[in-house]
Amino acid sequence: RVRLESPPGHELLSSQERLSGARFSPDGRYIAYLRHPVLDDDRGTVEIIDLQGTLVAKSKTALTLGGLAWAPSGREV
Repeated sequence: RVRLESPPGHELLSSQERLSGARFSPDGRYIAYLRHPVLDDDRGTVEIIDLQGTLVAKSKTALTLGGLAWAPSGREV
């Protein structure tokens, strides 16, 4: 089981799937991360949650995910 916490000890997300590349938005209001449904496979989705753990955006499945960064404006990943 994988957990995403912020601040430490406050669980925002728990999953059986692999999560990677978590990044805070420039204003600190959101966290973007990569979700990989198949272990040791780089396909998956980009997801964004708020600090209450509510999913606010999810991409279509990509065949490969190789990194994650917020635009300086914080309006896109």
